[in-house]
Amino acid sequence: MQKFKVANLFGIPIYIDLTIGLLMAYILLFLGGTIEYRAVMAVMLPVSILLHELAHSLVGKLFGGHIVEITLYLLGGRAVISRMPYKPWQELLVALAGPVLSILLGFLFWGAFYLLASLSSPFSITMHFLLDVFASLCLLNFGLAIFNLMPAFPMDGGRILRSALECCMLSRVKATTVAVVVGRVFAVFWFTLWVSDFIFGVHIDVTAWNCPEWMMFIFAILFSSGGIVLPLIAYMIWISGMQELNLVRQEADYYGD
Repeated sequence: MQKFKVANLFGIPIYIDLTIGLLMAYILLFLGGTIEYRAVMAVMLPVSILLHELAHSLVGKLFGGHIVEITLYLLGGRAVISRMPYKPWQELLVALAGPVLSILLGFLFWGAFYLLASLSSPFSITMHFLLDVFASLCLLNFGLAIFNLMPAFPMDGGRILRSALECCMLSRVKATTVAVVVGRVFAVFWFTLWVSDFIFGVHIDVTAWNCPEWMMFIFAILFSSGGIVLPLIAYMIWISGMQELNLVRQEADYYGD
């Protein structure tokens, strides 16, 4: 797909892939709420993803990495970092930067929600709108963090797992192999959820589970089986994991492991 440059932040070119338009259109057409609410969420989802990727990039730059670009597309964002730091603890910090920022943004919007709720009563239409937006942005950023912490390439959790294994004295090839296998287990699991729902009509109803709301939110991310996005993510994990492993093997052959 074709991509377009839209900005340059901290010396990093920012691109959007045409597929990001599909994501925004889906939100505008199928998300509940008013058109104003849907428009805000259609804009803020890519913005939240961009901030997540910027966090990776800026921490990578601290360790001498060169950020080629950041691209936003249908299934998320991707920061292309050349001269990536190879020390395991550095990769760990780079991988953690995105989820940590998303969590901080989640708490920021959570605080804004409760601050606004405590200031006014009864609420005007505008106040209700802002409360809905802040609550949704809180959950959105927490969701980005949780999803990206799944231990599967190309998500942050896969790199965190690999760097942790390297810190435990495994070679980079062996650590990557373990991380790829774990990621493929998640890919098979998510694809199986989608098949069971789409073909057989069997799905996991997390709303029936007796657990706190924050835990319900995590379970909904892990076990949701609706739409075509889930098999696309499973496919991306399956392919990206093998691409990463092949790259690491090539580097090991060239430099020596």
